Amino acid sequence: MTPRALSVEAVHADVRRLLDGRLRRVAGSGAVVVLAWGLLLAWLGARLDGSASSWPLAVDLLMVGALGVGFWAFRRVRARTLDSAAIARGMERAAGLPDGLVRSGLELGRGLPSGVSSSLAGMGVRRLAARLDAPVETLAGAAGRDLAILLRRVAGAAVVLVPLVAALAVLSPDRARAGWGGLLSPVSTWRGPSLPPLQVSPGDVELVRGAPLEIRVAAVARDSVTLRWQSAGDVARTRALPVVDGVANHRFDAVTADMVYRLEAPDGARSEDFTVTPRDPLFVSDVQVRLLFPPHTGRLEEEYRGDVPSLRIPVGTRILVEGHGSRPLGSASLTPVSVDSLGVESARAGEPVEFALDGAGFSGGWAPRRGGVWSWSFTDANGEAAELRPGPLELALIPDGAPTVAITFPSADTLLPLNLRQPLVVQASDDYGVAWMELVAWRVTALGEAREPVTQRLDLGDSRVVLARPLMDLSSWGLIPGDEVRYFVRVVDNAPAGQEARSVEHVLRMPEASALQREAQNRLDQAAEELAALAEETRRSAEETRELEQRARAPDRSADETPTRSGDESVAFEEREGLDAALEEQRERAAQVDSLRRELGQMSETLSEAGAQDEGLRRDLADLQDLLEELAGPEMEARLDELAERMSDLDRREAQEALDDLASEEEQFRERLEEALERMRRAAAQQDFRSTTQEAEELAEQERALAEAMQEEPSGERAEQQDALQAEAEAMDESMEALAERLRELGEDQAADGVEQARAEAQAAAQSMSEAAQSARSGEAQQAGEQGQQAASAMDEAAREMMEAQQRMMQERAQAFQQALEQTSQDALSLARRQAEIREAMQGANPEAMAELRGQAAGLGEGARTMAENLSIAAEAAQAGGGERPVSEALGQAMASLEQVVSALDRPSRVTYRE
Repeated sequence: MTPRALSVEAVHADVRRLLDGRLRRVAGSGAVVVLAWGLLLAWLGARLDGSASSWPLAVDLLMVGALGVGFWAFRRVRARTLDSAAIARGMERAAGLPDGLVRSGLELGRGLPSGVSSSLAGMGVRRLAARLDAPVETLAGAAGRDLAILLRRVAGAAVVLVPLVAALAVLSPDRARAGWGGLLSPVSTWRGPSLPPLQVSPGDVELVRGAPLEIRVAAVARDSVTLRWQSAGDVARTRALPVVDGVANHRFDAVTADMVYRLEAPDGARSEDFTVTPRDPLFVSDVQVRLLFPPHTGRLEEEYRGDVPSLRIPVGTRILVEGHGSRPLGSASLTPVSVDSLGVESARAGEPVEFALDGAGFSGGWAPRRGGVWSWSFTDANGEAAELRPGPLELALIPDGAPTVAITFPSADTLLPLNLRQPLVVQASDDYGVAWMELVAWRVTALGEAREPVTQRLDLGDSRVVLARPLMDLSSWGLIPGDEVRYFVRVVDNAPAGQEARSVEHVLRMPEASALQREAQNRLDQAAEELAALAEETRRSAEETRELEQRARAPDRSADETPTRSGDESVAFEEREGLDAALEEQRERAAQVDSLRRELGQMSETLSEAGAQDEGLRRDLADLQDLLEELAGPEMEARLDELAERMSDLDRREAQEALDDLASEEEQFRERLEEALERMRRAAAQQDFRSTTQEAEELAEQERALAEAMQEEPSGERAEQQDALQAEAEAMDESMEALAERLRELGEDQAADGVEQARAEAQAAAQSMSEAAQSARSGEAQQAGEQGQQAASAMDEAAREMMEAQQRMMQERAQAFQQALEQTSQDALSLARRQAEIREAMQGANPEAMAELRGQAAGLGEGARTMAENLSIAAEAAQAGGGERPVSEALGQAMASLEQVVSALDRPSRVTYRE
C-alpha cells in the first residue's frame, strides 16, 4: 500500500471520495433495480391483443416516482454524509480523537488566525495527521460501513432482477415487446392503438354492363363497417357489413347504371367516394374470312362469316380477314395455339398475325405456312379483352402432291399390232390438274442400237383426272422383225414449280413373220366383226328410213281436199330433218368402210416390208380393198351428194321420193356390206388355213431337230425344250378346233373334216412329245429320239392334211362358181329377151297397160339383182381372182338399164295412147 501523505486535508478528502463513490454506486444500483422492477411489472401486465391499457402508464409513473424519490434521497443523504464537519466527526470517532480536533486541524490547514505561532500550528497539524494514519475505510466510520451494507443489498437485488428480465425477453418476446413497448408510449397505450384506415377495393372501376361487382373492405380491429351507395336514378341505400378476420365483403349481382359508394366505420373512419361506371361489353362477331386459292388449283374464292369451320386449304392460299367490333379496338390478332409441322422452315410460322385497325374495324391477311389452331384476340382501347369473339380458326394445309401416270394398255412388254399403229391408254391424275403429257418413244434395232427418241406432246388443259388414248403410228419407222420400240409417258402438273411424274418404261416388239401372219388373220376376224356390226346398223337405219317414208305418205289427202300451206311446210320440215340425219349416218358408215379399207392397205404394206406376205394373202387383201372401195367409193359419195342437193327445196312428193331413194341406197349398201362380210370371213378362214399349216410345218422341223439332239444327249434342259414344243402343239390343237368350227359355219364341211384329220395327227404328235420328254428325263436317249421323230412325222402329216383340205375347199368353190356362171348366162339371155319385149310393148300403150308393164319391168330388175348377188357370192366363194367380174359387171349394167326403164315409166309419157 502506497504511504499516504500526512496531511489532514488529504485524509479528509480521501474519506470524502470513498463515501461519495459508495453513495453513487448505491444510487446507480437502485436505479437499475427500479427499472428492472418496472420492466417486470410491464411484462406481467402486457396485453397481446393491442387493446388500450393503463398499466404501462402506471408502471412508468411508479418508476418515475421511485426514481424521483431516490434522487431526492440521494441528494439529501449525500449532502449530509459528505458534509465536512460530519466527515470530521466520523474521522475523530473512528480514530479515537477528541471531538473537534480534526476540524481544528482542517481550519489551521486552511489558514492561521492572528497571534498564533506558525511553527506551533504546523507541529500540531503534523501530530494530528500522524494519528490519522488508519485506512480510509476505517476513517470513514459508521457512515462508510452503512453505505457498504446498503450497496451490497441494492447490487444484489440488481444482480437478481436483470437476468430475470433478460430471460423473460428471450422466453416471451411478443409479450415483452407488447409490455415494454407500452412503457415507451404509455399515453398511446392508455388511449388505445390508432386503427388503420379503411382499404377499399376495387375503388373506382369500369366494368361490363350487367356484370357483378365484388366490394372488399379491409377493416382491421373493427367489428363492422357501413356501405353507402346510390345508383343513377335511384335513392341512396345503406347496408351494415360484418367484419370477419378483418375483412368485409359485399357483392352486387349486376351493375346496370352509374353508381357512387363509400365505406364508414364506427370509429369515424370513412373512405372516399368511389365511382362505378358500367360500359357495354366488347363484341366482335362480324368477322369475314376470304380464301384466295393459288391460281393453279382452279378453285374459286371462298368466303365465310362469323364462326369459320375447320379449313383444309392448299399450301399457298392467302387468307384475308375483315371485321368490326362493337366499339373502337385497341388490338386485333390471331395467335397460334398449336402449330402443325409440314417440314417448312419459317421463322415466322408460329408468330401472331396482327391486323390493321380503323376505329372499330380491323383488316389484314397472310398466307399461312403451317396448319394448326389459331385463336382470335381482341382488346379495346383500355386493353380489356372482348367478351364475345369467333371460335378458334382451325387450319389444315394440304401440300401440292406430285402427279401420277400409268400406261394401262398395252402391257409392259408386248408385240406390235400388224398395222404398226399401237393405241395406248394412259391414266394420269393430279390433285389440281395435269398441264401436259408427253409420250417419249425410241427405236432399238435388232442389233441393240438405240435411235434418237421421238417426243409427242399433248396439252391436257389442267384436267385433274385424265384418261388419254394416244396413238403411236410407227408405220413410217421402217421396223423389221427383231426391232423394239421403247417408250414411256411423262406428265407435269400445273403447279408453279411444275412437278413431274414418269410412267414405267414399256416395250413393243416387232413380231416375227409367222406371228405377223397370225396377226393378219386375227385382224381379218376383227374386220369381219366390224362389217357385221356395220351391216346390222345399216339394216336398222334402212328400216327407220322406210318408216319415215310411210309416215310421210300417210297424211296424203284426196284430190277433193285442199291442203294448207302451213301443213305442207311442217311436214316437209320434219321430213328434211329425218333426211339430214339419215344422210349424215350413211356418210359416217361410208367413212368407216373407207377407214377399214385403208387399214387393210396398211396391213398389206407392213406384211410386205416384213417379208411375211405370201401370194394368197396378198391377193385376198387386194380383193378386199377393191371390194370396199367399190362399196364406199366416189360413186356412193356422188349419190349422197345428189340426195343432199335435192333436199334444199322439197315439197311433200319430192321428200317422199328422196326418202325412198335413200332407203334403197341404204338397202343396197347393206347388201354390199353382207357380200364384203362373207368375203372377209372366207379370207380370214383362208389365212387361218395358211397360218396353221405354216405353224405345223415349223413345229415339225423344230421337233425333228430336237429329236436328233435328244438322241445325242438327253438331259433335263432337252426335256424342258420338249415340254415347250408340246405346249405349242396343244395350242395348235386349239387353233385347229377353232378353224374346223369356222369352216362348218361357212358351209365347208369337207374342209372341216380334213382339218379334224389334221388335228388328230397333231394330237398324236403332242402325245409323242410328252413321251419323248419323259424319256429324256430318264436318260433314255434312243427312245427319246425315236419318240421325237414320231412326233415330227405326225406333225408333218398334220401339215399335209391341212394343205389337202385347203386344196379341196378351193376346188369345190371353183366348181360351184362354174355352175353359177353357166346358170347366170342362161338367166341373162332370158332377161335380155324379156326386156326387149317390154320395150316394144311400151310403144303406144295406154295407161293401164303401162302400169302393168312397169310392174313387169320391176320384176325384171329384181330378178337381175338376185342373179348378180348369186353370181357374186359364188365368185367370192371360188376366189377366182377376178375372172367372174366381167359377167358380174355386165349383169350390173343390165340391171341399171332395167331400172332406167322403170324410171321412164314413172315419168309422164308423151306417147299418144290408143283408145
